Formats: sequence, structure tokens, C-alpha cells
Amino acid sequence: MTLLRYARLALLLGSVTFPYAPAVAAEDFVYAPQDCEMQVTFPEKPFFQTKCTQAGDKEICSEIVNFTKVIDATASTNIRVSCYKGDADELKNYSPEVMKETLKQMTLQSLNVEPQDVRASEEGGFKKALSLAIASRNDIPVIYTAQIWIGKTSIFTIESEMLGPQNEEVEKAFATILRNTLPKEEAAKAAKATSQPDLKPEGPAKSAPSAKP
Repeated sequence: MTLLRYARLALLLGSVTFPYAPAVAAEDFVYAPQDCEMQVTFPEKPFFQTKCTQAGDKEICSEIVNFTKVIDATASTNIRVSCYKGDADELKNYSPEVMKETLKQMTLQSLNVEPQDVRASEEGGFKKALSLAIASRNDIPVIYTAQIWIGKTSIFTIESEMLGPQNEEVEKAFATILRNTLPKEEAAKAAKATSQPDLKPEGPAKSAPSAKP
């Protein structure tokens, strides 16, 4: 059953193409920070925290967004998002190999296993990579995926996991958030396109009635 869920997730991540217009409900929370080129739509407001790391003599601080949906004691989903502004040299150094290795290390840190699938590509001016893994944590099955998006000015990461047995509500929240993760520009274009009314072609012009003699 876990393998079937894994296959569905792999199909979902492999089939999302742009433009894709997320359907935003009134209660949804769209996370789109100013210095980030990406946006994520959550079904409700997530939790925010700030994390700082030391890189030589430079301290780098970034906002971490956490979303958790718990159905019962065994089924839940956790989403972790971060995005920060990067300089040109840093962004240039993210080759496909570097991105794959970064995802490998993220998966090892989270699950203590290597991902079963790692891929990288370039689309719409973004370099992106994703990984998929299945494992267990404290005897609870876990499906984990991580993504990195490198834009012109920012670095975006999202880590997502489903814990426990198959649960329709958990899988729906998990898949919806992943499908609603995309570049701001593409979201705006798609939303604009879908908001325009359908223009029905006009029928043949009717000739004016002829004047009676």
C-alpha cells in the first residue's frame, strides 16, 4: 500500500506543469514573501519561526514556515518551507549535481536513508530538483519528498512528509499544498487567464428587414 501511495505521489510531482492556477479558497493562506520568487498556498495559516546559521563571519537568517495537519494518533502530514534571497555567485553554484546532493543530505537528515528517486531540471527560468523517499520512523511509515527551486534572486526549499497508514484527508492536504507550490509570476499569469470571461463567437450578422413598397 505504501508503494502505491509512493507511485501516486511520483506521478503527481512529475505531472505538474506551468501554468497552473491554484484555486484559493477564502480560508486559504498564501505564503509569498517579498524577497522570494515562489509562493505556497496552505489550507490555513502555518506556524512561523526564524532560523539563523553562521557561514564564516556572516550570519544568515531565514524564515521557516511549518504546517502540520494531524488526523489522529497515526496519520498526519508535515510541510516545512524556507526561502531567502541569494547573491548571484551563490545561485550560480547550484548545479544539478549540487542540488541533488543537497536533497540527498536533507533526506538523510530527516529519515536516515537515501532517497529512492532524485531528479533535476530547468523550466521557466528556474533550476529545480526534487527527491522522493519511503522509510519508517519509530515503526511508522513515512513518505518524504523535498524540492529546491533556484530562481534569479532567491533559493526556495520545501520538505513534505506523510506519516502513518493511508488516510484520504491527509493525502489530499499533502497533494494540494504541493500542487499549489509554484513561481509567483506563473501563478499570476494563470490566475489572470482563468479569470477572463469566455468570449463566445458572435453569430452571422442579421440583415436588416427590407422596406416594404
